[in-house]
Amino acid sequence: MKLVRGITLFAAAAAALSACGGNGYKKGSTVVDPAFDEIGSGAFIVSVGDAKEPSVGKYYAADDGAALLILQDVSESATQLFRRVSGGDWIAVPAMGGESAVPLLIGSPVPAESLDMASLIGSYVTQLGADLVATFSIGPNGRLLAGNSVCQLTGQLESGRLPNTLAITLSAQDCADMPSSSTGVLIADQDYDPAAFRMLSDDGQVIADLWVYTEAP
Repeated sequence: MKLVRGITLFAAAAAALSACGGNGYKKGSTVVDPAFDEIGSGAFIVSVGDAKEPSVGKYYAADDGAALLILQDVSESATQLFRRVSGGDWIAVPAMGGESAVPLLIGSPVPAESLDMASLIGSYVTQLGADLVATFSIGPNGRLLAGNSVCQLTGQLESGRLPNTLAITLSAQDCADMPSSSTGVLIADQDYDPAAFRMLSDDGQVIADLWVYTEAP
């Protein structure tokens, strides 16, 4: 694996940020200064931390500079996001205080392509906790419609700038600790099988990481 310089992070004052600014700011998030060599466009599996005992994450980047780095634990649940829109700053969610370093070890790229919204039409189920699931459907217009579950998920899909993704806006009602309103990406990677896709969103403070499966007829 190729060693990339660590990400040195300098947290800026979140109070100065616009909640819905064009640079991707959300209330509670912080601007960070990643001092690592740019990986380039595409989709990659990355190892993070000690080369002897690394943890695995994902990195997605577009030609225009938009990018998303997902750091996750051993159960593949996202613990930290670093995202950047084209022409914007890197944003850390959850917010990071002080200064820290996140060394990256680049692994093999994964297939990177545009995601066809029409291929996602269907009915799905996701688990939010030990005893809580949510069912929903995706229509031909990219709209998410809640099913009969207690947790009600609704939202809207739009075309995505990052490979293997669509942009997503989610609303959640009675969904445990999930933010009531969040934005992010729907990600479909070949190595997510048997999951159909992953919905990763945040409200600037809390990450919602949902692994989604096709609902049996």
